[in-house]
Order: sequence, then C-alpha cells, then structure tokens
Amino acid sequence: MFFRLLRHLAWTSSALIFGGLLACGGGGGGTPGGGGGGTGPTPGFSIGLNPGSLATPPPGSGPAQLTTAVQVIPSGGFTGAVTFSLLSPPAWAAGSFNPASSPSGSALTLAIDTTGLSPGTQTLVIRGSSPGFADATAALTLTVPQGPSRNTGIVAVEDQCRTLWAQNPQPAAFLQSVAGVMAGRNEYASTGVTLDGLCAWGLMKDGSLHIVAANRDPWRPPGGIAPTAMAAAGGAISPSSNARLLHAFGANFEGQAPIDDVAGWLRSAGWTLRAGQEGDARLATLKTVAGDGFFYINCHGGRVEIPGPGGTEKVYALQSSTLQDDNLEKIPEYKDDLAAHRIVHFTARNGDTKSILGISYADWDTRYGITASFVQRYMSFARDSIVFINACFSSRNSEFIFACQQKGASVVLGWSEKLTSDTAYTRIRYFADRVLGANQYQKESPNQRPFPWDLVLQDMQAKGLTLDPGSGGMLLGMPASQSGIPPILAPSIRLLVVDEWARELKLLGYFGENPGKVTVDGNEVAVKSWAPDEVLCDLPDQASGDVQVKVRELKSNLRQLSEWRVPLHYTWNNFGDLAGLKFDGSATIRYRLDVGAFRRKPGGALVYPQRGTMPTRDSSLPVTGSGSAHVGPPTEDCTVTLSGSGAFPTHNPNPGSTPDFILLSPIRIDPQAKTGSLGLAFGMKSQDISPWSLAYRGRDCSGDFKTTPAFGLLQGPANLPYTQEENSMELPLPALNLAFGNDFTLQPPAGGAFTDSSLGGTLRITWTSVTPKSPPKEDSGK
Repeated sequence: MFFRLLRHLAWTSSALIFGGLLACGGGGGGTPGGGGGGTGPTPGFSIGLNPGSLATPPPGSGPAQLTTAVQVIPSGGFTGAVTFSLLSPPAWAAGSFNPASSPSGSALTLAIDTTGLSPGTQTLVIRGSSPGFADATAALTLTVPQGPSRNTGIVAVEDQCRTLWAQNPQPAAFLQSVAGVMAGRNEYASTGVTLDGLCAWGLMKDGSLHIVAANRDPWRPPGGIAPTAMAAAGGAISPSSNARLLHAFGANFEGQAPIDDVAGWLRSAGWTLRAGQEGDARLATLKTVAGDGFFYINCHGGRVEIPGPGGTEKVYALQSSTLQDDNLEKIPEYKDDLAAHRIVHFTARNGDTKSILGISYADWDTRYGITASFVQRYMSFARDSIVFINACFSSRNSEFIFACQQKGASVVLGWSEKLTSDTAYTRIRYFADRVLGANQYQKESPNQRPFPWDLVLQDMQAKGLTLDPGSGGMLLGMPASQSGIPPILAPSIRLLVVDEWARELKLLGYFGENPGKVTVDGNEVAVKSWAPDEVLCDLPDQASGDVQVKVRELKSNLRQLSEWRVPLHYTWNNFGDLAGLKFDGSATIRYRLDVGAFRRKPGGALVYPQRGTMPTRDSSLPVTGSGSAHVGPPTEDCTVTLSGSGAFPTHNPNPGSTPDFILLSPIRIDPQAKTGSLGLAFGMKSQDISPWSLAYRGRDCSGDFKTTPAFGLLQGPANLPYTQEENSMELPLPALNLAFGNDFTLQPPAGGAFTDSSLGGTLRITWTSVTPKSPPKEDSGK
C-alpha cells in the first residue's frame, strides 16, 4: 500500500507540472521578436507533429521507444534553422531529436519507462526555437492503455518484497518474512520456504502455485549493452540447423550481449536463428519451441518442495517474460495450465529500480514460470540437440531435465546452485565458441576446430570454468540415456588419409550420422561411405588443397591436403667403374599428404604425428642406359656397350600380382622437426626381364648380359610407412634424409646432391627446392 500511495503522489505532482506548461504555451508560429511595419507578411514558423498522438505499451511492460516526425512549417519567407527540444520531460520519458536543428524538420524518439505510467492520456510539449523569432510549440498526446488486471494477493507480495529487500536482509530471513506475508493473506492456502532453492512458496486457494525467488540479481546498465565480438567416437550433429537463444528480462539487459555474440558465431557456422525480439521468452514463444538443434535460455530459476498428493512434490520453474495478468487466467488454457502446475506465478527481481521521493528500490514483478509439465505438454527439441539453461538450480530437478530429454534433448546443461551473472555470461560464450570452433572468445593459438560438448565440458572443468566462484555452483552436463554420441554444433576434421592405390580420401573427426558433402579445393567429391567418426570419398588424381565438410549449411574447419612435386634426377656415371657407361633418369614424383598438427581435445597440446605416404599413381621414373667402354688390357679388343630403357612405376598396375617393375619411394615427414626420409629402391620381378643389357663385342670377347640400375644403401636404411594410416605397417628401405622449411618447402639435398662412389662409378641424386601446394595453415582449426 505504501508503494502504491507514493506512485500516486509522484504522478499527481507530474500532472500539475504539465498543467502549468500547457497554460502558458501555445501551438502557434514564431514571429520576429521586435515589432515593425512593412508591407509583406511577417516571417515566422510553426511546428507540426506526424502523428500527433501515440499509444504506449501497458504500464509495467518495461522500457519502450516511440517515434514521431516533427515538421517545420515556414511562413512569410522564413528560411532559418529551428532547434528542437522537449519541454520539462517527466522522469519516465526522455527525448532525442535527429537532427537537433533543421530548417525543415526532425524525428523525435521517445524513450519511455512504462513502470512509471498510469492509464490515461498524457501530454508532452515539443518546442522549436530560432534566433530572433518567438518559440513555437506543439503538443504530443500519449495514450496509456489499461494495464493487466492483477491478483491482489500477488501484488501485495510484490510490494512487500520491495520493502523487505530494501532493508538488505539475509536471504533466509527475507524468504521467511515473505512466507509470513503470504500466510497472512486470504488468497493462500499454505506457504513455506525451500532454503536450498532460495525460494518461498505459496499454494493459493485456487490450486495455483506462487514462487518467490531471492537468488540472482539481474542488471540493466544505463545506455544498453554492446556485444564483445561478433570422448565417444564421432560427434552427433542434430538433423536441425535451427537455434533459439532467449532471455526473459526484456530489452536493455546485460544478458543480451552473450546472446548477440553466440548468435553471430552460429550464423557464421551456417546455423539459422529462430526469429524473435530481444528479451522475448514469453509463454507464447516457449510454446512454439519445436525441433531446435541448439536451445539456450537465460532467466530466473527456482526450486521448491511443496506438499502433494503422494507426499513432497519437488517443482522447478523457469521464469518467462509474460507478466501475471488475471485476464489471461480467465482463458481456459491458462487456467488449466495453472491448475496442473504447468505454469506457476514466479516473483523475482527484474533488474529495474523504482525511485520514489528520491529513494531507489530494487523492483520486483511476477511473471509466469514454466515447469517440467509445460515442457512435456508444449515443447520439443531435435534429435542430438543441446539445451543450455543459464538459470539458478537448473540441474537440481531430475523431472525437469528428464522432460527435456524425453522431448528430444540429447544433453541438458545447467547449474547446481545459485548462478551469478558474470559466470553465466562468460561460460555460455566459452562453451558455444568451442562446440562451434568459432575462435572468437578467449581463443586458443592456433585456432581450434569444433569439439563435442562432453570434451568441451571436460576442458572447462580442467580450467575451473565449470565452477561459479560466487556461489560454489557447478555447471553439469546431463546426457539422455538414449543418447549414444555426444553432440557437436559443426562438423570437425581431425586428419586426412589418402589411399593412392584406391584413389580414396578418408576423413577422420566428428561428422554426425547424417551424410553431407565433402569438397577438395572447392570442388565436391563423391562420398562413398559416411560414419560419425569417418567419411570415405573418391579422390581425383590431381586433387589437393583445402578439404571441408558441409552438413546441410554447417561447415567444418579447413584441413589441408598438401602436395609436393619433386623433380628427381638420378644418374650413375661410370657404371661398374667403366668410364662412359651411364644410367640416367628424370621424373616428377608427386606426394599428397596431410602433415598438419591437431588437438585430440579442446585446449590440449598440439599433436605432431609423423606422417608418410607412397607417391601418386602417375609418378614414375624412366631410366635409360647408354655409353660404351673398352674392357680388359689395352692389348685386347673388347668393347662393352650399355643400352636399354624402361620405366619404374610407383604402383603395381595389377594389384594382387607381383609387378614386373616398381619404384619403392615412400616418404616420411616429421611435421614438428621439419625433417624426414625419402626411401628409394628399384624392384623387378626377375632380372631376366630387364630391358637393360651389357653387350660385349670384339676379337677377344662376345656376349650379352642383363643388368639393372640400383640405388645402393644411400644414407642408410629407414623404416617407412606403407600406407597413410596412423598405425601403418612399415618397410625398411634405403633412404635419403630430408629437410623442410617452416612452410614445408622441401630443401635440396645437402651440398646440392647426394653422391655415392661405393657401387663402382658415381651415383648422383638431385632435386631442386619444392614449395608445396596448400601447406598447413595455422588458422584453419586444429
């Protein structure tokens, strides 16, 4: 009663001020301040409004904005500029003009706080001023509609909450006092307090439930809030790419900034945001929640234990944006929802303050809260969806969690205790950033790929981010029993594996169960099989570059399939120590390999696995034998001639059979040390089929003998992978040591060439510097 009386006195005082303004103001035009004759019309101006009357939202609806156009109406040749102002605006209204001064007109924007309004018609006065001319005024009529009809018992409890909270009580004492106020009212049948939920409760005589929460303190800063920035196998991806981000506190609330951030990250990843206005978590909106793949709500939460038919009934409720209204409760649907406790009356601080006679008080209001029964009746989520509830005690009621899971949620994340605002807004940013791979909030270096929710929560726990230091509450993830694969919000590539023999590319990572598309260097390739942790697709012979997965419009991180084209030159001069005999061959040997580092978990150290591969199918080394030499003592007549040519392919053209000729030239790369090995060995089924021969001709010799080129031991044997699989078998082969630059440019052999004179003659192997196509990128997500 005290607060209602003060509100009446404050409004009466404002009305008297307006009466004085209107008594001494006019709506006419401005004329020069001095008199004077003249034969023409006197220059001047008046101002007009379009529209001249506006309707406000109902009282108690929170902040609102209204606009009208202000027109300058010149007369007598007036051409000056007019400056606009709002005369003596009341405390609940503020006006701004754009532009502030103009010869033609302006737009007036009114910021209205509806908590300070009473139903009826009010008038504001707009003034136009120009030097040397009388001011002109125009009256703007505001129509304030009748507010909602309110339950008198609930209104009385709200008033007492404001009064009691202004005394800075301990929460337990406050709640006991509120329960006492309820008990003294005729509207309540029974009352009580649930201290470990920081709530008082009252069962009303009509069967509805009233909860009063004394936990979280929402905050509306002046000037608004700006956004800071726009372990199972596989990760499940919801079949729905629709996301819904809600908070229940209305416009200009601090909780909008993290929503703006996360919304931008979701859109960048290919998600579609459900339409809605800021702070819109009305009952009507919540009843339309259906098929969302990611659902986030920030609001008040309260848990109470009340007497029920079968003993103690534990009820958890999330506060909506819909203010309590007796007229709504006359609608059968609302009446039935209240009786069945699908919705409850939920009173809490709304983040506003009331200033009466110079004293500011935290404001409280009552809105409808939704319970597990509401979720069961009206809401649903997509399969493999993530539900994140930023509200006090949101993990403490198994019935509410189970209802969300029964209606499709794969996992529900919530808080075990009271939630403080700073914790709420930093944790949702961190979580969403990691499951999306957004790399916008507290980003790792280098960038991260997306990770499933369970690995992200483990990362947060390791860093102390699942703890609310202000309350001791913990962020918990509660997966549904039927959920097999932890959800992720975007596909994620960990590693690429090429099978050059089969012309296939295997992608390892998190991809969900629903097949999507794979592109290599922007070109789509055919998918042969799809599993949550592995995708197999065709790989064209010449394809390399950025690899990406898209599931509907959800995009993965980029992973680089790098390619080296090695211009190998092989010579064996003075073969067999015979001057003039030579084996010679030149070819381009191609390798395609993913050598990028990756993380096995979010926030983890980078893993640099040693990678290796065989050359591409089109790689081949042709070798030609040539030259002649005299053999034997100088007195003998004997000449040997080396001839023949043939090619050593790097792949067996007839799998399953022994190849006639083959070049064994696998490569191994250590991505961290930037070193490696190149195996080189010629293989031949039988020397009898060798195309190279030595022909001995002369008086003292005659004969033909098969021979072959060779590499010898090179720089020693090395174990080299037979395939690109992570646990590939290895081949011991003669090998050369390799060195790479920071950009994985293959350096020439040390000294410019490898030479070996131990075989008889001089073996020489060279290549020039090789810069790869699409080396690993640091910013593509690891």
